[in-house]
Amino acid sequence: MTNSLIIYCSAFLLVLTLILGAMVSIVRTKLNVLYAYPNEPDQILYKLVRAHANSTEYVPVVCVIFYLVNLVGITSVDEFMILILTASRLLIIMGICIPKTMARPNWARTLGSFGTNFCALYLIGKVVVELFNM
Repeated sequence: MTNSLIIYCSAFLLVLTLILGAMVSIVRTKLNVLYAYPNEPDQILYKLVRAHANSTEYVPVVCVIFYLVNLVGITSVDEFMILILTASRLLIIMGICIPKTMARPNWARTLGSFGTNFCALYLIGKVVVELFNM
């Protein structure tokens, strides 16, 4: 049986990605930009496109990791890592969209990136160890 936390976190990340895609479409329409986007890190369209692209790259992989962890057996530490990873993905999106520019690093993007990679590596490592123990 699938852990409900995995379903909620996966659904949240997938909906977040879809919302970002819709926001890109809305802003494109308002700015009358049909394709491409300005290469200016302080422009809202640039930030939304980058946030959507980042989310589109990571969320499917993260959902597969969640599924694999569920298959090998989930512990309370795994649940904590899943929550941190999900929060880290949100933090990255906030770190891309909220600051005035993406030209400079900020704590939200840095912490979100670290949390995403650390938790993902932990969960993948757990899956590999469990597979070797079967």
